[in-house]
Amino acid sequence: MPIERLYIESCCFIDVIKYDLKSSKNLPQDLQDNIWHIQKLLKASEVKDIQVITSTLTIAECRRANQEKPPGGEVKRLINSILTSGKIVTLAQVTQGIAERARDLEWIDGINLKGADAIHIATALITGCKEFLTSDKQGSRSPLKNAGKIKKLNLDVIYPSQTSLLPADYRQNKLY
Repeated sequence: MPIERLYIESCCFIDVIKYDLKSSKNLPQDLQDNIWHIQKLLKASEVKDIQVITSTLTIAECRRANQEKPPGGEVKRLINSILTSGKIVTLAQVTQGIAERARDLEWIDGINLKGADAIHIATALITGCKEFLTSDKQGSRSPLKNAGKIKKLNLDVIYPSQTSLLPADYRQNKLY
């Protein structure tokens, strides 16, 4: 039986990296829930219970993990271990086909997204993902604001805490 594929957008990786560095204090509960789900999804992906996909564009978008100064060794280690180790996340190259599909989201489907978001959505569509996970709520051109239109293309745009693809074994917290 093939494993389920889901797409995780850059902002979710940045949230996890910032959380792992303890640079975010007193996080709102919804962000904590999203981070918890991303961490569990990454564990499930590492042992091949699901497949997490993101674009190679994510590497550039996560380069500082939204920090003001250039990253130190720990930030670089976290980014590399999650994104480029080849063990947890499957990276999809930005190809001409993906760029054209990103363009066609507006030209054909009437979905007006920011450029990077269009690349992310097109990558998720072309790689056969069922869910697109994001925590980016900004602007009328964000994937979440266009979730209804994108749903018509058989891709659910949701918060990480709304995923239905996390296997049941990972939904349990440890008691200790």
